[in-house]
Amino acid sequence: MKVNIDNLIAVMANVLYLIERLEINLDRAFTVVCRKYRCSSGHLTREEVFNLVHDFISRYYFIESLTQKLGRKSVSYRTYAKLFLYIKLRELGLSIPSKLAKAVSREFGSVEVSLD
Repeated sequence: MKVNIDNLIAVMANVLYLIERLEINLDRAFTVVCRKYRCSSGHLTREEVFNLVHDFISRYYFIESLTQKLGRKSVSYRTYAKLFLYIKLRELGLSIPSKLAKAVSREFGSVEVSLD
């Protein structure tokens, strides 16, 4: 199963940006972002991407507090999305793409110890 990780991260980060900065609801923000990025592919339906984004938004404060515990005070929306996707793939027992693992490692060092 090959999924465009960069596209997923961009969708999640942009939806979070619209919700926080423009104060619009999740459904509207997702619709706006999907006009710019493809929110479905041969591997994930639009509904599956929406559910993933919804889970990301629901766990945003957990991810934000985790980044602070890892020593990062100011983090971009894309970095929050990368960390969430890393944790989500790990929870599901799926393989983590090396590009994502390297990005998270570069930002936070060893996340494995912090998550256990």
